[in-house]
Amino acid sequence: MTWVLVGRAAVLLVLGASLLTTGHGRPILGNLLATYWLIGSIATLLWAREHRGTKGSRLAFATGAIGAVASVLALARLMLLHVASTDTVLAILGVSAVLMGCLRLVGALHDDPRLVPPSWRRAALGLSEIALGVLWIASDSVTATVTDAAGLWGLLAGTILLLDGVHLLRTPVPAARP
Repeated sequence: MTWVLVGRAAVLLVLGASLLTTGHGRPILGNLLATYWLIGSIATLLWAREHRGTKGSRLAFATGAIGAVASVLALARLMLLHVASTDTVLAILGVSAVLMGCLRLVGALHDDPRLVPPSWRRAALGLSEIALGVLWIASDSVTATVTDAAGLWGLLAGTILLLDGVHLLRTPVPAARP
């Protein structure tokens, strides 16, 4: 699980840097972001299933489901131009980001059971997801501001996930019970 976290961090760092350096006219970057978001949403759904009945598991399931739908809509946006407008897809992605940020702020979502990140990391990641979500909800098209905000979020989130991964690499894995 630790290497998955480190891998996700690396993907976010590359994606964030790419979004900031190539401009907002690159649809492939939108596809990469939507794919990353889809993988994160599936991971959230799996977490919610594994932790059914614990604090935040229902909200995590709802957030994962909304994120998965939003990601699929974003990936299929060219085929769905007559069904779902760009602002609709951005709004759904935005709601998903806000919910994910709220889950992180209340500590109801962990990438690894051994990981209880320092409160400043959880707050920075949660607040950045909420801010990105609010921007997406307020936007009716993909502008340079939307792209730059996604790039900055990618750099911040990637850095935080990398710090969490390094922390986990240094944390001993508890022995399995017989």
